[in-house]
Amino acid sequence: MTTALAAAVRAATGTDGASAAALDLRGTSVAVVRMFGSTAGVAYVEDAAEVRRRSSRGSRSALPSLALLDVLMNLPVGQKVAFSALTAGQRKLLRTAPSGTVEFGHERVIRRAVAPVSARLALVTAKDWKVGLERAGRFAPFCARAVLLSSTPPNHDDVLMEASFYGAGVCVYAKGKLTMLVEPQPYVRRRHTPAQWRFAEELYAQFTAP
Repeated sequence: MTTALAAAVRAATGTDGASAAALDLRGTSVAVVRMFGSTAGVAYVEDAAEVRRRSSRGSRSALPSLALLDVLMNLPVGQKVAFSALTAGQRKLLRTAPSGTVEFGHERVIRRAVAPVSARLALVTAKDWKVGLERAGRFAPFCARAVLLSSTPPNHDDVLMEASFYGAGVCVYAKGKLTMLVEPQPYVRRRHTPAQWRFAEELYAQFTAP
């Protein structure tokens, strides 16, 4: 199933597909991960500079907490920030940051880290399309999403209506061919949140695990 799921995501990212164009999937990489209680195939793009920066350090770091990411998101990247501009709680959280995330100096701190990847599409499998829509919905705050079925459901119109209402795609992958029954709606990030950054960190940690 893992192999088929990865192949289905690659098919969805093909340059001649409507999904690839609408969701900006061309040139993405594919990883199969376990998140939110489901196995998902994820199409993503790396922040090349950030990945190189992390790779140059030669060590893996623990996942940052949401509280720490909230502090980091309010620091400009690559610029000095005086300790005096931060609260005692913020300074304490920054001291817990994984190696390389921030750089400390005399009475100042510099944020180095940014999110290493950006997810474009999550594809989850399900035998029942309603179950699939529920699973796919868990990825709604982070990227476009779609459900992968093994065959076209008999109640085709119901699938089209409900999936379209929730903005999720529905597709069938069989004999090496992907058929998109419902195109997923493009993901629109309305604001940046610590949860989005944490999602990117978890995704990156899984596909770079030894």
